[in-house]
Parts: sequence; structure tokens; C-alpha cells
Amino acid sequence: RKLNMTQFNPTHRPNFYLLGHRGMRAECLENSQLGFVHAQQLRPTLNGVEFDVQLTADHELVVVHDAHLQRLGGLQRSIYQSTLAQLQTIPQSDWAKFYLSKNPEFLAQPILPLVDLFPLLTSYEHIELEVKTHQASDYQALARALFNVLDDPDWHALNITITSFDTAFLTAFLSLAQHLY
Repeated sequence: RKLNMTQFNPTHRPNFYLLGHRGMRAECLENSQLGFVHAQQLRPTLNGVEFDVQLTADHELVVVHDAHLQRLGGLQRSIYQSTLAQLQTIPQSDWAKFYLSKNPEFLAQPILPLVDLFPLLTSYEHIELEVKTHQASDYQALARALFNVLDDPDWHALNITITSFDTAFLTAFLSLAQHLY
């Protein structure tokens, strides 16, 4: 059964949040600026968003799910072996999913640095930030990069849940946070 978003009253609901997964990946390119802009148009019914971050070779955080660029970038290149400047020259696309319904601009979106996502998050009650890791992850560098972004005073007002499948990263992040506070 499909949820009718226009009839859903967010002020009279049980205790749960409705989150856009990877921005709004069913309707827009996942983890893209357009996806997050679209998700904002679903406020107040949509309470928040979930997205993924990874660390680049130059220790920048980017909003991307896959460890490699094959599916959305058409390249045999990994995120962690690429710099932010290199990644921003690669247009992401999900042509097979959206080519019949979207214009060409929609089908070529740049990879989004985490710091650039902030203005698109400020209206949400809940944000779920999933940290992706891989075999070569430098947990300390990843924890420090994320902590540096989230420690910016502008980010303090956001209600963010940090998730990861990797307990080693979560331990590194918690250790860093406890050490600095």
C-alpha cells in the first residue's frame, strides 16, 4: 500500500520519523543536491533524511553511498583513492533508472562534499548520517574529518544520528569526541 503524503498529518502520528533515504533516491539521483532539494519540498511530512559519507584520498568527506564509481560514475575508481577535486569532475548518473522521465541536467550531478550539504539540512527534525568504511579505512582520519565538520557551530543545532556498520570507526569517533570534550 502506498503512503499518500498529501493526506498524512505529521502532527498526529505515532512516535516515528519519516526519512528520505539517500536524499530521495526513488525520485532523484541518490545523495545528490537535487535529491536533497526535492526532499525539502516534502516538509513537514518528511521529518528528515538519511545519507552516506565517505573519506576521500585528501581527507574530505563526500556524500556518496558506493565505495566505487562504477554504478553512478561509470569508472573503475574508488572514492578513497580519489581526491575531492578529481571526484567533482565526474558526473554521477543513474541513466537506466531516470532517462525516460528527467532532463539531461538531472542525469549528470556532481558528487557533493558534506560541508556543502549543510544548508539543505537545517529544516529537519532528524538526520541520519551513515559513515561508510572499507578495508583500507583510516579510522582516525575519518573520525577527525567527521568531527571537524560536526564541531562547526553551525552544525550544532542539527539533530544528527551517526551510524556505521563498522564498530572500529564508531569506537574511533567516540574516543576522539571524549578526548576533545
